[in-house]
Amino acid sequence: MCKLDFTIPADSNNGVLSPNDLRFFYYDIGLDNLSGIPVVYEENEEANNFIISKHLTIDTVEKDLLPAEYQEGSILFTTGTSDKSKMDALFRHLRNAFSHYRINRCGDYFLMKDYNQSGTMTMIGKIKCDDFFEYCYLLFKQREKFSNNQQTV
Repeated sequence: MCKLDFTIPADSNNGVLSPNDLRFFYYDIGLDNLSGIPVVYEENEEANNFIISKHLTIDTVEKDLLPAEYQEGSILFTTGTSDKSKMDALFRHLRNAFSHYRINRCGDYFLMKDYNQSGTMTMIGKIKCDDFFEYCYLLFKQREKFSNNQQTV
């Protein structure tokens, strides 16, 4: 019999996600990711303009260029061979970080990290919760287009 382990890792001492945060990461990030929807997300002008206006960095980097420490307003992540797009990689990292208790709330910020199977960090981020939600919802607008295309096929 498998015993579930709900202990919070030692490096996760920055706070617990709220019920709304949990719902967002579980339903909007996790279930979308499992259904393949992030593959359709593309960087778009509205999301890019938002990033610029808020002075945020949400981008891919090589593994050896990931900073060891959190940088405010930044989510940096690697891409893998199975990722179909930058957004596919981002949402895969978010799903993994959430499922391994590596997304925490620290005041108004989310602190997030993801690691590969060998223990090498593959994503690090510190971003205001409201900014992160708004950015994601700008990307989620693409769901309607995806749903409409699926229904016409």
